[in-house]
Amino acid sequence: MSASNLASAAARGFSCFALAASLASVLLFSSPDARAQSQSESSDFNWEFLPDDTLDKGFYQSYLYGVPDNPSDDWVLAYGGRLYDLWWVVLLVDPPAGRHPSYPKAGVAADLETWRCVSCHGWDYRGRDGNFASGPNYTGIKGINGKVGADPKEIERILRAPEHGFTEEMIPDNALSALALFVANGQDDPTAQIDSNTRRVRGRPDEGRRLFQTICAICHDFDGRAYITGEGDGLNTLGAIANSDPWRALHKLSNGQTYADMPALRALGRQSLMDLMAYLQTLPEEPLEP
Repeated sequence: MSASNLASAAARGFSCFALAASLASVLLFSSPDARAQSQSESSDFNWEFLPDDTLDKGFYQSYLYGVPDNPSDDWVLAYGGRLYDLWWVVLLVDPPAGRHPSYPKAGVAADLETWRCVSCHGWDYRGRDGNFASGPNYTGIKGINGKVGADPKEIERILRAPEHGFTEEMIPDNALSALALFVANGQDDPTAQIDSNTRRVRGRPDEGRRLFQTICAICHDFDGRAYITGEGDGLNTLGAIANSDPWRALHKLSNGQTYADMPALRALGRQSLMDLMAYLQTLPEEPLEP
């Protein structure tokens, strides 16, 4: 379906869900039946914005920076989630220079960090009303949770507008579409299963143990202490990350790590991810002695 056809459909008053389905998107963690009803048209996207030499850049691999011939809904949303995290790394483009003009002067983030969506809107997507309500990450900027179910084309316009200032040279149109789809259809509200005060995850650790030992341990070892590519904040084990910042852990589990060959697990479904998170919180928080 072309962009013009999508715009016409929206103008005729299609519901947000119908529009999302036509854009090859389903709500995050929707049921298998719901996903089956929404036939993906992700292959209609023109993904040829990736550099020709993507696969020749050392550790950069097809899985991380390539595009499947027929992208699934979950793949598109996970791709958008990684753009929300570190878009210039995902796109293999030069990082923006200077400080983002809309980032508050009182904010303490380094200049480059101010260009990350997460630096203002948070890992829980709630901005000033969520985990970024206080502390060093506070900016006073609202979250993106208010755009759940919105028209992705509206979100694209917001991202191109001066307040955000993402030009086509920074984020090409089709990559911006994936980011907008993530904002509209890829968020999950974790407040019901992550206690905002204790940060404990309401999941089933025994079920999470099954997942961790058969999927995650191949890279992270059975204690979660191996192959950690973090945020430079001293959280060097999966146990430490899951206990200190469960919202970040959930985002990474759902969408993958931007600069490591970590799979996006959103297709497992919400309950499985929460079970996995609950098990991660039982793992050691201290790294091994060198």
